[in-house]
Amino acid sequence: MHKATDLYPRRAKTNKRNAFTITDTTHTMPHTLHTIDRNHQVLSALKMLSGFNDDTTRDYTRTINQLHSILTQIYPSLERLFAGSALTRSPIVDLLIHYKGPRD
Repeated sequence: MHKATDLYPRRAKTNKRNAFTITDTTHTMPHTLHTIDRNHQVLSALKMLSGFNDDTTRDYTRTINQLHSILTQIYPSLERLFAGSALTRSPIVDLLIHYKGPRD
């Protein structure tokens, strides 16, 4: 499927584009698609990787939410300044590391 996406002009990866690519490839080049058994090793590996991806995404979201919560408790005005911004942007993270938080 990855090589099939190269046949289409747009480069942006979106779920809509991927769905179109799979559907169109199925109709125009059915010989390129192969069925696999539900118990196939590759399918099992993909399920495991997908599970890791889900776990990582949940951990990432939980960590970002904890950062927002801690920032609100410790330094509410700074959290309001960054409201709507991603705390993962490099300049914001650099500021937080450099200044470490409010000084009494």
